[in-house]
Amino acid sequence: MDKKTCMQRRVKDFCARLLLVDPIARGGKVWSRLNQKLPEAIGAKINDEPRVRKFKAEVERLSFMDRYALKKWLQCKYNKLKDDWENTEHFTGSLEQHCTKWLQIYEEHLAVM
Repeated sequence: MDKKTCMQRRVKDFCARLLLVDPIARGGKVWSRLNQKLPEAIGAKINDEPRVRKFKAEVERLSFMDRYALKKWLQCKYNKLKDDWENTEHFTGSLEQHCTKWLQIYEEHLAVM
């Protein structure tokens, strides 16, 4: 990303931050809408490559406000899940597997944004 594109992205993010009342709620709706169009998330980088490529293409078509809201929602979900995981001492194997899967999914999707 060149300097001009990076500055434009920052300006758009700043505008979206001012204009959006509840970016987390809007981001959740955007995620749901995109998730219906994408292949199912597996939680393994190799298996999720087609999904992540399609996700990146879909994100590029979003408005700057939807993109900002989605990014905030993904960051919120990732951070909450990670905090919950780190602050809980007793995990069952299935719960640990679930947390690991979704941390991987959120991280991959954030990385392409």
